[in-house]
Parts: sequence; structure tokens; C-alpha cells
Amino acid sequence: MLFSRYILDDQWLSFQTTPSRESGQVVPEEGHFYGVHERGRAIGLYAPRNLDAWTPRTSAKAVLVWTEIEQVDEIWIGQHRVDSLPAAVPPDEVIVVGSGGLWTAVLPLELTDLGGGAPIRLVELAGHLALEMYNYTGPAKTFWEMARPGSFYQGQPRCGFYAELAERADYARGSDFSAQVATGTLVDEAPPPGTYAAGGERALLVEYARDGRALGIEVDLYEWSLKRRWTQDGPLGWPMHESPYARQSASGRVAIGGANLICDKGPIWLCACPGGTRYVAAYSGIGTTSLRLEVPGDVVEVAAMGAGTVIWDEGQVTIDAIL
Repeated sequence: MLFSRYILDDQWLSFQTTPSRESGQVVPEEGHFYGVHERGRAIGLYAPRNLDAWTPRTSAKAVLVWTEIEQVDEIWIGQHRVDSLPAAVPPDEVIVVGSGGLWTAVLPLELTDLGGGAPIRLVELAGHLALEMYNYTGPAKTFWEMARPGSFYQGQPRCGFYAELAERADYARGSDFSAQVATGTLVDEAPPPGTYAAGGERALLVEYARDGRALGIEVDLYEWSLKRRWTQDGPLGWPMHESPYARQSASGRVAIGGANLICDKGPIWLCACPGGTRYVAAYSGIGTTSLRLEVPGDVVEVAAMGAGTVIWDEGQVTIDAIL
């Protein structure tokens, strides 16, 4: 499993006791995340959530973690195979990790150095492989430049990554995948730091393009707000849910598992439970809509309903909605 976090003070796995279990491992999340994803490619951006001006901190970093390091077969930094950890990652180098049937490539984006050199490195943490991307590491210090409102606030620090997946069979070595990712065009730019003024923006724009595909995201570093996301096909709206058993639609039509849901308006979703004997249709919009649920051998029609669900279970119909 691969996951990401933003971590302060080099915290890692801590143990806790809860009423539901005697002990467990908890990975802290101390960041605000924005991302964009499309068919095995992703851009992730982080800003620290609790890096206030007056609390001394010894480190601030984003971390990508491949769980169970014994499951990792190969690690590459650019064209060089990594034989021991820790390993420093030079700027603009692509890291590739081979595990099972997949290659994972990661290209760290530009980091704001809040002091201490802002290193990037691969390390082993508690039996896992971790890529650490620091905004700060060093003696405990306060961050007066992060005071907001304040006369010196210049926006959130830049911290993020581009990541891509590939089948192991597609590349003989991790270095081949690294070289391929490096051929892409990366835009990673923001205006230089400047004192914040009410109503002003400082836009961070990140875009990666290769082989006729593009993926991009823009955020405001002052407010840490998402401005836009896009692919080669244009702007992205909110993604609709899609799985083997359920689909969502912003319009009034959706089909799955031999069933069709037709409404005057959306958003709607339809779930076809395994076995073909139970279907759940839902409308979650504002106002009322008509609803027609077509399942194999039967039809359910509702002339007008507000937000709610219609369940067909072996011929029995249950409606739980605003009527």
C-alpha cells in the first residue's frame, strides 16, 4: 500500500488504546491536501495544517510511504539503483519503486525551504519505505513568517509531488521508467514570495504533460484554496463515484448491473448488489424529481420525490424519501 501524509516534528507511528481495540498504529496527518488524478497519474500538494507562528517545531515534511519494505523489490533514483538507506534524492530526479506487479514513479516538486536545507531523502521508517520531502528540519524554531494575519505572511510553503504508476512488465528496469517520466514537461511555478494583502492571490500552478496527456492543478498559496484542476480533455468538475457495484451521475440517467435509473434531474446514484436480487436507487438533489427504476423483469416509478432512496429487494419496494 502507498499513502501520503504531512508530518510535523518527525512524528511517526504512535501507539494508542481505544475502546474498540487494545492497541493500534496511528499515522498522524497534519497537513491540508489538494490533488488531481487521472488514469494512473496524480499530482499531490500539501500545506501544513498546524505550523503556526509561535509553536517551536523541529521539522515539517510531506511523506510518501510504501508499507512493508520487505515487499519492495527495487528502488531507483534516476539511473542509479539504491542499494542502501538512507539515500539522498537530488533535485529534479525521478524516484522509482518496484513492488509486486507495479512500478511507482515519484517526481518531487519544488519545496519552500523554511530553514535547514529542505532535504529530500529515502529512508526506512518502522519497517516501511518512506520518501521524505522537507520544508524544514533543524533545531526547534518558531515560524514568524507563518503568522496570519501578520505583516510578514507570504503564503503557505510549497510542497508536493507528481506520481505515476506502470506495470512491471512495461519496463525492464526502474531506470527505464524513470527516464520515460523525465521526458515529460513539468510546469511548477508560482509568483515570488510577497507580503499578503487582503484580496490578493499567489497562485501555484503545477502541470505535467507527456504522450498527448496532461494533468494540472492550481491553488492559491495565500488562502490555500483550490482554484482549478484539469486534464488534456479540459477542466475537471467534482468526480462521480464509479465502482463494480455502484455508479453516480450528475445528470438524470445512470445504469449498472442490468438496471437503469432515469430521473428528471440529478445528482443520482444506483447500486446493484451482487447476485442481482437487490438494487438501491438514490436522488440527492435539491427540489423534486420523477424517478423510474428499471430492473430485470420489473419497473418502479415514482411521480415526484425529493432527496431519498428507492430499494428494490427481490420484488419488494421500500421508499425512504421526501414525498
